[in-house]
Amino acid sequence: MTAALAAFGASAALAAPKEIAYVCHGEDICLLDPDNPSAVTNLTDNGTTSYDEDPTWSPDGKRIAFVAKFSSKGEENIYTMEPEAPEQTFNIATQITHFTNGVVPTGEIAWSPNGSKLAFVRGANNFGSNPLYVVNADGTSANATEIPTTGGGGTPSWSADSGKIAFWHNNQIYTVAGDLSGPATALPGATCTEPAWSPDGSKIACGREFTNIQIFGASGGSPLTTITNSSQFAFASWSPSGAQLAYHQQEGENTYFRIVNADGSGNHALPVVQDLNANGPAPSWSPDGTRLVFQGRYFGPGPSTNEVYIANADGSGSVTPLTPDQVYATSPAWKPNPVAHPGPQVITPSGGSTAPLPGPTVKPTLKWFTNRIFVSPGAQYVPMLSVGCGGPVCNAGGTGTTKASVAAGIRPRPALAATASAKPMSSKKPKQVVVGNIVKTKILGGQTKPVKMKLTTAGVKLLTQLGKLTIDVKLTIASPGQATVTTKKTIHVVLAKPKHSRHKHS
Repeated sequence: MTAALAAFGASAALAAPKEIAYVCHGEDICLLDPDNPSAVTNLTDNGTTSYDEDPTWSPDGKRIAFVAKFSSKGEENIYTMEPEAPEQTFNIATQITHFTNGVVPTGEIAWSPNGSKLAFVRGANNFGSNPLYVVNADGTSANATEIPTTGGGGTPSWSADSGKIAFWHNNQIYTVAGDLSGPATALPGATCTEPAWSPDGSKIACGREFTNIQIFGASGGSPLTTITNSSQFAFASWSPSGAQLAYHQQEGENTYFRIVNADGSGNHALPVVQDLNANGPAPSWSPDGTRLVFQGRYFGPGPSTNEVYIANADGSGSVTPLTPDQVYATSPAWKPNPVAHPGPQVITPSGGSTAPLPGPTVKPTLKWFTNRIFVSPGAQYVPMLSVGCGGPVCNAGGTGTTKASVAAGIRPRPALAATASAKPMSSKKPKQVVVGNIVKTKILGGQTKPVKMKLTTAGVKLLTQLGKLTIDVKLTIASPGQATVTTKKTIHVVLAKPKHSRHKHS
């Protein structure tokens, strides 16, 4: 019998516009508002329990994929979260990959434009020669499928119609069908690295180390545009409209980003800041294409830091840190807004395939990343755990207690009160109080069911008054013929703030 920790059902949409996802404090995924950067929400919020990195928004702006390495296990796997999903707290992550073969770096996550698949790299520091994989983005892949290559690769990038994936190996760009139905083939003429497919599918940009940036047509051949560049890494990123390309530039010890039109005109630099290196990964554009965020490493006087910076795409103004109070903030990704800014409408067909991946599928696995569970005002039930039964039948039950001063007028349960007096408990001395009872749940063997806790009158009142409760949960699982299993877990229940409706005025 197992009690799998996974929260269900609580509604707690994050307040918009938390548009920038990034790695905060070197260990969690956070969200911030670029116009009010002090408004930060820690999305994974589990400290050193896991090290989370490489946040990447889905094309529709509803999900974030990221890599997490749990310190208790060591394996790196990909998860997704839905920060504003209805009827789902942002504690919940869907586990996308299920690697168990030790600590192997995983990253360079790329969503297919239709949101159905994720391509990524998994390997140890063999730049451009690591194994490449594709997996279903909904978590239904039993196993990630390795891309058939001739020696691995790097920097996967999808065509606009999700039919092909471009990647590089040994200074050559290759493409492969999105369903991996055939071998990868070299893109004629594209002897370069780090491909970036344009949003309309018509072009592929790539870099030649310390030489130039080249832009090819989707079928390769001679480059359409060549931009002289002295950087080792391209870190190329197309604007949402596909009209401009951001790329990495290096001059001596200074590295920064430049912006160029797709035809090579209008080349200009973002402001260069003394002792600041824009050191990758690729910058991320705002949905309207007017601003960019990027990771910068400050190496001047004082402490060395990695922070998230923002700049205007036209080169005006200054480069501004969005995370000045954080020593290690990296990998910013701006949330797409396809409704307000749909991007290019013309799609150049790739000639590939968007068919489902081969291999078996499974039911998605949910992971409880934080210990917070959000409940709506007035709610009596707290979604808690998903309990799996390994016996013929299991019966789950239990209690939840907290050490608190009970508000006047609330009588504690006699078994836990200092006396059996009917007088209200004094609010001066905290006591252990039953604030919830786990709803008795019958689970058949081999099945899994969510288990809820019903708050007591004291629990409802305390949560209403305090806004949050730390609850010590004692869960018992009884099965005929087997020893009763007791699981203890501390959870943090938070009262979600009510949403305020927005009214349009004529």
